[in-house]
Amino acid sequence: MGKVVHVAREMKDLKVTGIMADVPLNSHLQFDMVSRIEFLGEDRLARWEEWSGPNYLLLRSGVSAADFEARISDIYKKNIGEEETYVPVLQPLTRVYLYDYARSLSGTPERVKRVTLFSVVAAFILLMACINFMNLATAQSTERAREVGMRKVIGALRKQVVRQFLGEAVLIALLSLLVALVLVESALPSFNQFTGKAMALLSGASVSLVLMLVLITLGTGLLAGSYPALFLSAFQPAQTLKDRSSSGSRGAAVRKGLIVVQFSISVCLIICTLVVASQLRYIQNRDLGLDRDHVLYFWNNPLLMMKFDTFRNSLVALPGIRHVTSAAQLPNQVGENIGMDWEGNPSDELMSVDYTVVDFDFFKTFDIPVVQGRGFSREFPTDVSSACVINETAAQRMGLDDPLGAMLYLAHPAWKESFREVRVIGVVKDFHARSLHTAIRPFVFRMYKPWTSLGFVKIEGMQTQATLERIQSAYEEAAPGFPFSYEFLSEAVNRQYMSEQRLGSLFNVFSLLSVVIACLGLFGLASYTTEQKTKEIGIRKVLGASVTGIMRLTARDFIRWIALANVIAWPLAYYGMHLWLR
Repeated sequence: MGKVVHVAREMKDLKVTGIMADVPLNSHLQFDMVSRIEFLGEDRLARWEEWSGPNYLLLRSGVSAADFEARISDIYKKNIGEEETYVPVLQPLTRVYLYDYARSLSGTPERVKRVTLFSVVAAFILLMACINFMNLATAQSTERAREVGMRKVIGALRKQVVRQFLGEAVLIALLSLLVALVLVESALPSFNQFTGKAMALLSGASVSLVLMLVLITLGTGLLAGSYPALFLSAFQPAQTLKDRSSSGSRGAAVRKGLIVVQFSISVCLIICTLVVASQLRYIQNRDLGLDRDHVLYFWNNPLLMMKFDTFRNSLVALPGIRHVTSAAQLPNQVGENIGMDWEGNPSDELMSVDYTVVDFDFFKTFDIPVVQGRGFSREFPTDVSSACVINETAAQRMGLDDPLGAMLYLAHPAWKESFREVRVIGVVKDFHARSLHTAIRPFVFRMYKPWTSLGFVKIEGMQTQATLERIQSAYEEAAPGFPFSYEFLSEAVNRQYMSEQRLGSLFNVFSLLSVVIACLGLFGLASYTTEQKTKEIGIRKVLGASVTGIMRLTARDFIRWIALANVIAWPLAYYGMHLWLR
């Protein structure tokens, strides 16, 4: 307490006035240090147009969130102007993680879709286990038929028999729950490491979670035991005690139908797994319009930014280094957009464009082709203050036959009015400035060195380790005391699609599990069916039947059911994956 810490990136000293407990890992608010918002500067806080950070409100007791939201709906119009269309929306803190409002304007949030998808797959796998129970229980009906007959003879009612079988199913489900809890608790550390989460089961179980698990277990037991209970309790005493074979033939059609359902689910999951794997290969091999290989990046710091040109010159003179540049953002993760106007704009509204600020040699470093005009050049001093480069999509949206020389107005609230007008000096080929989930948008590049917070170095691929050591040495010489921490751009690109990679891995597990469950059920049913046909098989062998012929005869029905399952599964999987790929 009371010590002073130096925030090097902002060149400011801050005094420690408090120590708080670590934020739980399941919170979307993650930080190491908190400072007052005035840290940003009074001039920035005074501009209504610029502020876009999240705001947290604790409403007084009895205040309706909807009423309060209505009262602040016009707050931006009052302070910015009638043309402002943004309306602030309140959201409960407990819904922020799954229902990130800013990222869900186009429909259901991605995280909710993912949770729903995994829940549906889990429900299908549980259904397959229930089907196994139903099939094996009804297949063994010849063994239980005499028991049911005897119970009814001595006075048992059908509802009592139903309760008995349902009770057995629920008891098995409850025992399975105990085994599942042990397995999940044992697997959670590895699962958390794989997903990057910090989930807990038994240690963090709430009353609602325990209640939900019990209800799911009871529901599973009742679902799995319902058909066997109704099927077995319907046996008539006289018939079952006189003829055991008739009871065994009952429900054969239902069992076949359940097997078809099982394998349809398994085939669907296998197809989904293959499609997800294909999509991952597509992402990894897709041309993004920029070269992401052998490019490393690092955070600039105040010392390095002040002498970045000298640092760059020292680097390009070293062997193994091709280009050095800087920018405000990663070229594949640009999240900023502004309004743009130009002479001849057919609309009264500004066009929304993505933008970033860059330094010289940016397009050379990432091998982004300039299709018209030129990129930023040291030979033209005015490029620093009054030039911009646009992409093909921006040129197309502007509707200009020749955009070179066109004057643009960039409505960035942090820039002075005199700094907002720029002239187009070049057009670059379209590239993916965001993930492949987002269509390519109009893009504007300009130079503004105070915001170039990232440095980029393009190296030769054959001398990686030696080159990295040279870069680190030059960095430490230019900015002593600052740690050299870097990452390759290809790693950042792969991280953009981490959810797809995890989805693919989980689908591998799900499909394997579903196939194992389906095969276990089929194996059990086939074994029991074969046991019932022991005499038939013996007679056929006496009459000269071969082992191959008997195997073919026994497996014929099962193969027919699996073929039917494929006929059902392929169209369903195609439709489901078509929606996912969209």
